Amino acid sequence: MTALPCVTGECVFPPMLAQHGKGVDMTNVIKFPERPAIDVTSDASEMFQDIAQTDNLSQAVVLGWTKDGQLFVASNMTEGPSMRWLLDVAQVFLDEDILIR
Repeated sequence: MTALPCVTGECVFPPMLAQHGKGVDMTNVIKFPERPAIDVTSDASEMFQDIAQTDNLSQAVVLGWTKDGQLFVASNMTEGPSMRWLLDVAQVFLDEDILIR
């Protein structure tokens, strides 16, 4: 099954089509919260310049939004499970507010 695109902040999974003229079954609709507004005035280029000067960084995953609202994902890691593990570790840090201490 595929998800419908999240255009208005509401995503529907799985897409339920009208069956036999009975309308749309909305019992399986998952409503995701709207994503925060994108700050189009910010520029990540300074951050990337600082990171590029760090000589001890061996692997990285970069997540973000382009200024036109598209999801951006990049990594120098070749295996999906390794990228996922790194994201999961980062989530633990974010959930515990460790990164801002």
